Amino acid sequence: MISIGAEVMRLGIISTPGVAYLTRDMGAELGVMISASHNPVADNGIKFFGSDGFKLSDEQENEIEALLDQENPELPRPVGNDIVHYSDYFEGAQKYLSYLKSTVDVNLKV
Repeated sequence: MISIGAEVMRLGIISTPGVAYLTRDMGAELGVMISASHNPVADNGIKFFGSDGFKLSDEQENEIEALLDQENPELPRPVGNDIVHYSDYFEGAQKYLSYLKSTVDVNLKV
C-alpha cells in the first residue's frame, strides 16, 4: 500500500474486529488486516474493510489485489524519498478495548 502512495498506520497486534472498529472510528478510507501472520508469509491471509468497518466482498478484494499486481500508469508509484512512511498507532488496541468495555453492563454478574 505504501508503494502506491497510501498513508499507512500500523496498529500492531490486534484482533480482526479491532481493525474493523478502528477503520470506522478513525474515519479511514480502508482497513487492512494481515491474518495468520504467525505463519510463513506465503500462508498469510489479507482482509480489507471499507470505511464503514465492514469487510469488503471477495469480488472487491480480488479487484484491489489485481490493481496492486498490475502495471497501471494511473496509480502513483513513488520511489526513494517520495515513498510515504507508515506511522504506528499501537494505542488503537487500547481504544478498541475501552470500546468493548463500554458495551458491557458493569452490573453483570457471572
